[in-house]
Amino acid sequence: MSPEDFMPLPHPVSSQGRPTDLFKDRKKEDLLLDGISALGIPKPKNKEEEKKWIDQFLSGLSKLLSRKDNWTFWQPLVHTLKAASVSGL
Repeated sequence: MSPEDFMPLPHPVSSQGRPTDLFKDRKKEDLLLDGISALGIPKPKNKEEEKKWIDQFLSGLSKLLSRKDNWTFWQPLVHTLKAASVSGL
């Protein structure tokens, strides 16, 4: 099979070439993890900023898992997490 045998991708991907071409103009150090940043979150400038972001993330996670702070969705969330852990996800 050749690439022409496949159904074309929808716009805007079809007009921009390969999906990886979307990121060819980005500097390598601006890209995260596997080289693609879908969220556009910048890299921390230094260790202090990185620690601040990690602390903020952990604080948000703590509030998410707190019955007092997340009382409306706490029970379904806990059941989902338990089911995921039992199923091996």
